[in-house]
Amino acid sequence: MFIKKSLLAVALTAITAFATSAAAQEGKTKLEDVPSKVTLFKNVKVFNGSDDKRQDVDVLVVGNKVHKVAKDIPASGTYEVEVDTGQSTYVPSAFGTGDTYQLRVIEQSGKTETKEVEVSVIDGGGRTLMPGLHDQHVHFSMFNPLSDGERQNLTPFHVGGVATLRAKRILMNGFTTVRDMGGPAKFVQRIVDAGLIPGPRIFPSENYITQTSGHGDLRKLNDRHPALSGQGPDHWFETDVSFIVDGPDAIRMAVRENLRRGATQIKIMGSGGVTSEFDPLHSVQYQPDEIQMAVKTAAQWKTYVASHVHNPEAIIQAVQNGVTVVEHIPFLTQEAADLMVEKKVMFATAVAPVFSVSVEQAEKFYTPSSFKKWKMARDAAGNMLKIIKTTPGMIDLYTLGTDLVNNWDKTLEQDKKMNDEFLYLHKAGFSAYDILRIATSNGARMNELTGPNNPYQDGPLGVIKEGAYADILVVDGNPLDDITLLAKPDENFKIIMKDGKIYKNTL
Repeated sequence: MFIKKSLLAVALTAITAFATSAAAQEGKTKLEDVPSKVTLFKNVKVFNGSDDKRQDVDVLVVGNKVHKVAKDIPASGTYEVEVDTGQSTYVPSAFGTGDTYQLRVIEQSGKTETKEVEVSVIDGGGRTLMPGLHDQHVHFSMFNPLSDGERQNLTPFHVGGVATLRAKRILMNGFTTVRDMGGPAKFVQRIVDAGLIPGPRIFPSENYITQTSGHGDLRKLNDRHPALSGQGPDHWFETDVSFIVDGPDAIRMAVRENLRRGATQIKIMGSGGVTSEFDPLHSVQYQPDEIQMAVKTAAQWKTYVASHVHNPEAIIQAVQNGVTVVEHIPFLTQEAADLMVEKKVMFATAVAPVFSVSVEQAEKFYTPSSFKKWKMARDAAGNMLKIIKTTPGMIDLYTLGTDLVNNWDKTLEQDKKMNDEFLYLHKAGFSAYDILRIATSNGARMNELTGPNNPYQDGPLGVIKEGAYADILVVDGNPLDDITLLAKPDENFKIIMKDGKIYKNTL
């Protein structure tokens, strides 16, 4: 039930904190800057993203933040906030503890004004309130088949239009934060953050950085090399999707160009991949001095390098040369896993691309060479998950990633399968609690590796606690008992809130 009540008592406390913070930053707080409405979740059981239990507490949201998490937050009462010229106004606590909160505001000289604050009370009916989900491996602007279809038949405008449509579908899946791991994404982030379209928070990587004949080299056989031809790039893919660069100097320039475009982290290709045509899965890509240059250049901006790696030799080379995050790792060995734990290297596996379609469907979808590689990755994925599950410390480094790529006109339907990742991890024997933190606080911790490049620094993500961003799901049921509830977001996610704004409410 969604109920509006007049003037929440506890909202007064929230307003004082909001106004004091704003005053400290700007030197003044105008009356119109004080929130006129707050949201209070009652009768919910809170999974906070960190603990393996649910708590019977209320959650108060003010602006775009979680302001209070406590039992029995009052849901009624009438209070006014006085706004006085340059004076320190002390307001009694709405909790009745006798504490005081300082409100400093500057309004028109000599004028005292009052403002009423309205509360929207949401009765959760005993459902689970939890943090929004994190998908740490998406591609907003990539569509299959990469070399035949997208590269040959789509313009950048076509790609950009479809990418923006995907943003709402991803948010409606409950993913309030995503990390884009290659291809244009900064433009989507800017459009979403400006409030023009619904969508998740986005951590963009921008162009893939790939060696010649690497996983990000998506040219057809007879396409000219952008450097060896002497004429430079002649296709928008080599300027806006993937930098084909060899040698430390060229890599340094590519990293800097991505950072200039707004990348929050850097993505390099460290091994063969499924969808590329001219690199076998066993290939180890880039050499130590090239990887080190990428890492060193990113570190100068206080951020990290993530590497696409499939085979164990590529995993080990990446970790030994300073890569902080690795992607996919289907052919993981115990030796590579132990090294990752030792170096605290985080990772996203993205098992959905190999489990979300049948062998028969994949054979029709992929080229013959890509299908062969897809089948090898699929056959190896079960052993990878077993090693992750049984290696101490590995779960702490694990984040959820989906990496779903489809034809441009089928991608919105494909994006509905993002939440199937929960089914695959459940089937592999991971506990519901481990899967939940993989999809929430672990993902947030990975994004914190971007340091000062993080575009969302006003509070933590992936958790429900005071001061955190108000990215919230209300789930019908208890995912700690039944993680498969998260596989049906349209049915089971009753409320989706991002940045304090409700985008879905079916209570």
